Amino acid sequence: MSYTFCTVIVGEAFREQANIIVNNENMFTTPLSENGQLPITHFIASGAFENCQLNTLLNDNNIQKTVYFGEVSEALNIANLKYFGEVSEELNMVDSQFINYEQPLENPL
Repeated sequence: MSYTFCTVIVGEAFREQANIIVNNENMFTTPLSENGQLPITHFIASGAFENCQLNTLLNDNNIQKTVYFGEVSEALNIANLKYFGEVSEELNMVDSQFINYEQPLENPL
């Protein structure tokens, strides 16, 4: 399996469907909003995605999503979104450069 490291933001209404596609109900669990308060409008996931799952997610025209390669903080700035509530500082410090992995990662997330 090959992996691609990226940040994916999905619309709130598409969270469950996106989690099904990536076969991980805990993938899109970090809520976002325009001002960091209610209403929650999006969910974010950043890390290593299996290429086949990422491809399926990207090509599903029924899911509102955006994919970013680079710093998570830059993705949030471009999308004009903020974390909702308290979120670990680790999420702000992720170095998410575009990387394709030819071998499975021991701990991809």
